[in-house]
Parts: sequence; structure tokens; C-alpha cells
Amino acid sequence: MYGVAESIEDYRRMVLELRAQLVQLQAGKEEAEQQIAELDNTIDQLVDIVVQREAACHALKTLVESMVREVETCPNQKHHDSADPNLRSNLYQSRYSEEVKRLRIKYGKD
Repeated sequence: MYGVAESIEDYRRMVLELRAQLVQLQAGKEEAEQQIAELDNTIDQLVDIVVQREAACHALKTLVESMVREVETCPNQKHHDSADPNLRSNLYQSRYSEEVKRLRIKYGKD
């Protein structure tokens, strides 16, 4: 009877070990399923971003094309051509210099 009891204890220990392994595998499976769901959600979000960006690029392209057509067909073309390019350049340079100074002060660089 002692030999049989020893064998039964071995079987019980093996059953407990196998149950512990099963619990670990199930926990790993649940974690993997959660990670898969999170990755699927992230992919969906990235696809949405790509679609939005493509739509924005198309809208911008359409806007630029319409602006180019408008400039090309502008009846007051001479008015635009006679604007002083130096005045625009000086104004731009002044604004640029002020922005550079502001950023240097903000970030403490000379």
C-alpha cells in the first residue's frame, strides 16, 4: 500500500504542477490578447490620422491651386507687380530679427 500511496502523491503533485502551468499559460494568453487589442486600437488610430492628413493635404492642394488660378487671372496684375519688393523684404527682415531676439531672451541664449 505504501508504494501505491507514493504513486498517488506523485500524481497529485504532477496535477498541481500542471494546474499551475495552466494558470500561467491562461494569464499569458489574457495578457497577449490585451496587447493584441491595444495594438489593434493603435493601428486604427494611426489609420485615422493618415486619412485625416491625406484629406488635409488634398484640401490644401486644392486651395493652393485655386489661389494660383486667381493670381494668374487677377485683373490688377500691374498693381501687384508695382509693390516695392524692398519694403516687403525690410518688413520681413525686421519681423524675423525681432522673433530671433525674443527667442534668444526666452531660452537664454545670446
